[in-house]
Amino acid sequence: MPLDGFNDVWRDQQVYPRLGCAVAPAEIATGTEGYLCNGIHMLWLSEQRLFAVIPTWQYSWRFIADESNLPEDMPLMEEPVSRSQLCFPVTGRHDWLVRRLNSDLEEELWAQTGETTFSGVIQQFERGWLLWNGNVCFVLFEDGTWTMF
Repeated sequence: MPLDGFNDVWRDQQVYPRLGCAVAPAEIATGTEGYLCNGIHMLWLSEQRLFAVIPTWQYSWRFIADESNLPEDMPLMEEPVSRSQLCFPVTGRHDWLVRRLNSDLEEELWAQTGETTFSGVIQQFERGWLLWNGNVCFVLFEDGTWTMF
């Protein structure tokens, strides 16, 4: 049974029937996140050594194992102070992810925001996950669709 805020989200009529019951307890999920100019929200989950890639349109969300072998305390990607364009090159840990996505999507991806830290929780269910980044709760259904609360 999900606890606290996860229980509130899980009980929603749009969530429970599709997500099913919890199959594992909630786990701490800390890491970093940022946004790409094509609408992808990317979250790095340090304890799980995973990236959660959540697009705003066109593609399905997915987990990608972090096989970068980069240290956990790597410097964050910072948004340039002055720039002439809306988007800028991705650096740091998320650069590894972007290079991986570029090969899958066959497009060049650029950052829209700098990388920020978050402290949240993740829990697995029969047909997906709940992921809270400290601000919003993502409901990640196993069919690749998602919503947030």
